[in-house]
Amino acid sequence: FFFAYVGFDAVAGAAEEAQNPSRDLPLAVVASLACCALLYVSVALVLTGMLEGSYRDVDVAAPLASAFENQPGLQWARVLVDLGGLVGLSTTLLVGLYAQARIYLAMARDGVFPAWL
Repeated sequence: FFFAYVGFDAVAGAAEEAQNPSRDLPLAVVASLACCALLYVSVALVLTGMLEGSYRDVDVAAPLASAFENQPGLQWARVLVDLGGLVGLSTTLLVGLYAQARIYLAMARDGVFPAWL
């Protein structure tokens, strides 16, 4: 859950590249937050609908992958879900590195870092 929202700090870090940041930044953050919330609710509803028993039957370690694995004819989707998780974590790391570089640049311009660095 945490990794889905970690990209918002990258949006704030890249604010200086926006043409009208006072208008564009809040709009972008609210729109992306709404998209994330809608996707989370949709996935939760679909996962709940795929369960044959109670919601307590969900495999906590890999809920989406196990839900697809237990459906007849959808075992191939487990590999797709696992691959999507791997790609999602990788892009989260890349966005974190991008935001970190932007923050270091802003700190260097503000004189927070020593001159020799």
